[in-house]
Amino acid sequence: MNTNDIRINLPASKSMSNRWLMINHITGSRFRITKLSTSADTRLLRKLLTQLDEGTSDTYYCDNAGSVARFLMPLLAITPGHHVLTGDARLRQRPMAPIIEALRQMGLRIECTDVEGFLPVHIQGGIPSKRTVSVDPLLSSQFVSALLLVAPRLPEGISLTMTQRPTSRPYIEMTCDALRQAGIEVRRSSNGRTYYVQPLAGKPTAASVTIERDWSSASYFYTMALLRPDLRLRLLGLQLDTCQGDSAADAFFRQLGVQSTEVRSPYRASSRSITLQAAASWLAPPSSTASTAPTSCPPSPLQPPQSAYAPSSKASAT
Repeated sequence: MNTNDIRINLPASKSMSNRWLMINHITGSRFRITKLSTSADTRLLRKLLTQLDEGTSDTYYCDNAGSVARFLMPLLAITPGHHVLTGDARLRQRPMAPIIEALRQMGLRIECTDVEGFLPVHIQGGIPSKRTVSVDPLLSSQFVSALLLVAPRLPEGISLTMTQRPTSRPYIEMTCDALRQAGIEVRRSSNGRTYYVQPLAGKPTAASVTIERDWSSASYFYTMALLRPDLRLRLLGLQLDTCQGDSAADAFFRQLGVQSTEVRSPYRASSRSITLQAAASWLAPPSSTASTAPTSCPPSPLQPPQSAYAPSSKASAT
């Protein structure tokens, strides 16, 4: 291998891992998931889903993982029994009001035991009396994803309308894409405000799922390629045809001269990688005699053009 060729193993996508863990649990299919993220959030979600399966405790401690708490809350709300959802001091300061209010709209019983709109909450699991719900996604798109993920278990599915522009629509679309891959019918209204998810009919179509590598991590290596055109970087396991929103980095850095080439193994059809190399540099080549080195903060990937309900640049969610 040329000394200027660098092979990089990216971590698996935490966002995709968490969605597939939820779908696996909700559909009851227990299909095989390979290359699952080893992140703390994913390991915690897996542990708490196992706890729910085994009924070892009715208190679900989410540490400081906001995404785990938001994904679990609707699931606990439709699971018979009494449950307590809580976390550390930092998590108990993070807003949960939009998803609490949405679940109450559906006729589910959730009580904030300390401060209204925040953890801890006491949940009495049951069957929702309504399938139509509205939710404010401004603080986090996770509120929308969490409700969509449990919809296949609801007797009539869900009709979910967003009251404002979501913080990050690509993550909502990632949720919808995973549900569709599992054989669940998902539709979006023409104005992009309402999602319809049907109950699971029959056995899920997914027999096994391989988690993609993480595009959020890849964006930093795009910056490296831009600053060091003498290097050729191969990002192992990454693919261009993806539902991950941060793949917009490809289009952004292409404008700056970084070319992405997807490479597939001739021996393993599922093995992919992306090779990065800058066509030209807008920086002087590195010099051993230079007194200072150029520094750069990784640019944020360009977001898709914003429509009335396109992603907002104010925040990001997983």
